[in-house]
Amino acid sequence: MATLIGKSRWLAGVAVLLIISAVWAQSRGTSEDESAVRALLQGADGDDKNATKAKQYAVDADWTNSFGERLHGREALLQKFDELAHSIFYQAGRDAPGSDKVDVRFVRPDVAVVYEYEEVIGQIDPTIGKPMPPRKIHHQYVVSKEDGKWLIQSELIMDEEHFADGSSE
Repeated sequence: MATLIGKSRWLAGVAVLLIISAVWAQSRGTSEDESAVRALLQGADGDDKNATKAKQYAVDADWTNSFGERLHGREALLQKFDELAHSIFYQAGRDAPGSDKVDVRFVRPDVAVVYEYEEVIGQIDPTIGKPMPPRKIHHQYVVSKEDGKWLIQSELIMDEEHFADGSSE
């Protein structure tokens, strides 16, 4: 009888592990999906980069930049991207070589939270017309797969700042 109970517990334990493994595997995206998400964030190419970039976002996407400007919807983003295309501040900047890092974490097979880090150098401070110090920029995206296509649902952008006295509070 004790062996039967022991075997039953062992089988129940194995069953639980199999169920947990199956659920965990289902919550992860495929390598093809991860590649597609990474490609989505690499940006837009072509004649009308701003329109292409705006199409990477869901129609009702939320976007907040590191200066506190919050936009809602693809049309508002298209206008913002067009504005940035004519901004000396924005256009003067470029990614520091090797600084871009991306981490994709699937919360479901069709939803991922993506963290991106980049260092941007050469931007011009629009208030004084002089070069800004290098910017350390953190992006957090929520992306989802809709009708087989990955789209950005939300983006939050944050600049890393260090306090002059070296403290972090």
